[in-house]
Amino acid sequence: MWDYAKLSAEAAKLGGPAALRTAYKRAGRTKGLEKGLAIGLWAGRTQGVVVTAGVAYAGNALYKTLRARSVANAEPTPQSSEETPEPGEGIDPTGAAPS
Repeated sequence: MWDYAKLSAEAAKLGGPAALRTAYKRAGRTKGLEKGLAIGLWAGRTQGVVVTAGVAYAGNALYKTLRARSVANAEPTPQSSEETPEPGEGIDPTGAAPS
């Protein structure tokens, strides 16, 4: 059977040349949507991974920066016995308030 004869037979099954064109367009759109969806999902996942990694990196860098600032600005801890109270000093074992 010739190609034209095959097309004519297929068009006759579908109801004419207009129906054949509509069926081909519909099949092409469906195939394009399936392919586009697959590509879109892949691209979306890739972008999600990149964004997640970027946010994690930026958050870690911000944490380190703020942590370094707070350590640099912290009050120094007492190092000598003059600044540090002796053990038991300032504590009344009877629970009475100092006068």
